Amino acid sequence: MNILKEENKILKTKKNNYHSSRRKSYTNKSSSKKFKISKQQINKRYSILSHKNHNSNLNQTPNSTSRRISISNFNTLSYTDLKKDEENLANQVKGIQKEIKEKKKKHQEKIKISLDSEIDLKNEIKKQQEKQKSLQGTIEQKTRQLEELKRSSKEEIQKLENNNQLEINLSKENHKNQCDQLKEQIELNQKRITTLLNAIGESNLDYEESNKLYQNEIQTFTQALDSLEITLTNRKKDLRKKVFQSKFYLEGDSIEKKN
Repeated sequence: MNILKEENKILKTKKNNYHSSRRKSYTNKSSSKKFKISKQQINKRYSILSHKNHNSNLNQTPNSTSRRISISNFNTLSYTDLKKDEENLANQVKGIQKEIKEKKKKHQEKIKISLDSEIDLKNEIKKQQEKQKSLQGTIEQKTRQLEELKRSSKEEIQKLENNNQLEINLSKENHKNQCDQLKEQIELNQKRITTLLNAIGESNLDYEESNKLYQNEIQTFTQALDSLEITLTNRKKDLRKKVFQSKFYLEGDSIEKKN
């Protein structure tokens, strides 16, 4: 905007200088004669850069968005014509300034939307992290329960095996009927042992299936978290790009004019 103000100041100086030159020329000529000036002098004294196609993309080069206005198709120029041109140029400057303000406002709205989206993504990442932490706690609890079941089952098996050995030793000293009874008791104990071993095997299978399921869920949430982080990074890049493009649009053409 400062560059536009500087250009307006330069344009105003050129106009004043031109009108002063006109007045000096009229003092040496008859008032009934029209003041004549060549096209080269007009283009040299009274030319400015004017924007072209302000609705074009921001990625266009400065050379494609500006052109030089040349006054042609006439050899004479009256003060009234100059005044009309001056008003037209002033209207063009006002239109350009208004359009720049509108586009700047739109860019600021886009930037605000992008910042809001970034906050939403951060909140979603935080929720996923909390959910993953809760799931990890559940897995640890299930693991402790399984270890406790294995320990208690092992103690029960050892106790039963000790009882079996004791009963076998006693059966050698007792009557054959007692031996038969002990054998029946041993078979019963063996069945109980088999039942406990089967229970342990089923528990192991349940643990493996549960652990596999929990690991899959952890992997899924981890992938979702990575995807959210990538999305956040891309949003930041887009935001920087939009800010840069907005700054380039607002200052790029003016820098080209100044150069």
